[in-house]
Amino acid sequence: MPRLHHVAVTCSDFDRSLRFYVEGLGLGRPYLWNAPPLVNRAAFIPADGGTWVEIFDGGRPEEGNSAARDLAGHSHVAIAVDDVQAAFERIVAAGAIVFEEPVTRTLHGDPPMQATMAFVAGPDGEVIELYRNDDL
Repeated sequence: MPRLHHVAVTCSDFDRSLRFYVEGLGLGRPYLWNAPPLVNRAAFIPADGGTWVEIFDGGRPEEGNSAARDLAGHSHVAIAVDDVQAAFERIVAAGAIVFEEPVTRTLHGDPPMQATMAFVAGPDGEVIELYRNDDL
């Protein structure tokens, strides 16, 4: 059965947000990563039960960001699935709007790892990531 994998937040101050989630909330040791040119700096921060908070650097409107995904605040919810392609086909057939078809990317962290993902919008425009990563 699919499960919640992570909730993503785009941060106006990456270091401040990292401290907030790790020290303020007491979440675990972050996995820092990037995937240029799409992601310059990000982190997965473990929570209990195999779920994560993902933070992205960015979200500074004064830098000319205009897309909703580039603004500070909630970014998306990710659902872990065993087969991203099959889940993608099922959710599109149910009426999801496609943002990005399934793709596998390298998360450049220590250690590097592979993740397969697809992005869609739900019935009210909510951004949903279908996600598979065997390491996180």
